[in-house]
Amino acid sequence: MPLPFDEYPKASIGGSPESYIWNGECWAYALDAACQMMEFRPNMLADRPRTWEDPASPDGAQFKPVTPLLPVDAFDTFLAIVATRGEEDLPRRSDKFISDENGRYALGVLRNLYDMGPDEQVEMNPIDVLGVLASEEEFFCSPCLFGYVNYSEPRFRTHRMECGDLPVSEGFDRPRSILGGAGIGISAKTEAPEEAIEFARWISSEPVQSSIYIANSGQPAHRETWVSLADDPDLAGFFSGAFRTMENAWTRPRDPWFLGFVCGVCAILPDFLWKNIPADRFLAELNALFRQHVKVN
Repeated sequence: MPLPFDEYPKASIGGSPESYIWNGECWAYALDAACQMMEFRPNMLADRPRTWEDPASPDGAQFKPVTPLLPVDAFDTFLAIVATRGEEDLPRRSDKFISDENGRYALGVLRNLYDMGPDEQVEMNPIDVLGVLASEEEFFCSPCLFGYVNYSEPRFRTHRMECGDLPVSEGFDRPRSILGGAGIGISAKTEAPEEAIEFARWISSEPVQSSIYIANSGQPAHRETWVSLADDPDLAGFFSGAFRTMENAWTRPRDPWFLGFVCGVCAILPDFLWKNIPADRFLAELNALFRQHVKVN
């Protein structure tokens, strides 16, 4: 059990501070900020997809995308696509997790991304995909994955990556990636609470986040660090490229039933891609899982 902090920091980027608030109290300080973004090889890609419709267009083959479709990452992409279309108030209804219209759309995008990449995508997480993009020549971009600043640094891998905003759907202009990252909390069992709280304040402060933290491969959560490092040539546009997406990142449901529901969806998601299951049938199974887990909790 953690100790609550007696003050609420507001300097972290996007929704990071609020994500550690529960029942009106702050349980951690944002230490690391992450979200889904686009990563691409600038030397291989003249332009990058701006909308989810671009890869499916007649010219879509030029993007040569590879996407992390390990079930939990595929479901995160599904949620981000739906949120980017303005459907953030999930669950949609007490008996239905998501609307049919946006559910079908997001599943169509997932299937298209699967069809454009290797079968192995279903076993790949973001680090697997970044490893391929940064070392091989076959693929040029990943339109949606949790990005890591390390891959934008010189000499980290064979090729440096650059970052860009998450694609949006035609008719929408606000990327709504899923908020990730990490916070630092204080155990209620600590024998030195004041010193622990002071350390948490120190390591999450802008001077430390902009120097020691980033120098030791941390991915800062402080907004001013993102701003001050935006033009750093050694980071190849990581902080500037994904800044807007990070600022608009969306906090997924935090209800007690949600993690069990995610596990259930991840168990059936590979078959949707492998066996070409119709979208309406998959959505029916997803909503049945939602009702099952909400009832249990």
